[in-house]
Amino acid sequence: MCAADPVTHELLSAAKAGDAAAQNQLILALNPLLMRLSSRYFIIGGDKEDLLQEARIGLHKAVQSFDPGKGRDFISYAKICIHNHIISAINEAQAQKHAVLNKSVDLESATLFSYDSPVDVVICRERLDGILSRMQTQLSKLEKQVLFLYLDGQSYKKIAMLLQISEKSVSNALCRIRSKLS
Repeated sequence: MCAADPVTHELLSAAKAGDAAAQNQLILALNPLLMRLSSRYFIIGGDKEDLLQEARIGLHKAVQSFDPGKGRDFISYAKICIHNHIISAINEAQAQKHAVLNKSVDLESATLFSYDSPVDVVICRERLDGILSRMQTQLSKLEKQVLFLYLDGQSYKKIAMLLQISEKSVSNALCRIRSKLS
């Protein structure tokens, strides 16, 4: 598939113009390339699907910035854009790897449930309602399952066994949960 092929050129033009069907068709056509490129990397706090998503974002950026008038082959250009985007995502993840810990609050000293006055009770209830609302709207089904098992005192190993996922997936889910709820 090269930029000189009229079908590819039409597909690229439609995808660049925002045609969702063309964008999906392009992603499907290039999915083997995206999987091959993303499988070469590791991202802190992420998994293979996260890297594949970063590769898709890199492909989208390649589609948006590709200029067929410059005589370049789209696939070669896309490979460079995808690679660069994945590297940027990895660098960002490395810079943020301790961000969750830096934002953490010791539960012993947390003031979320401090009841010094009736006003404090109302404020705490509002905070709790906010957290519960974010849990319902922002957490995936897996993240909710992991959170409830974790809050029930289950170990990473036990959660992984119960949900039939890896311990790393449990760890990643808890990192995402902390990030979403903080």
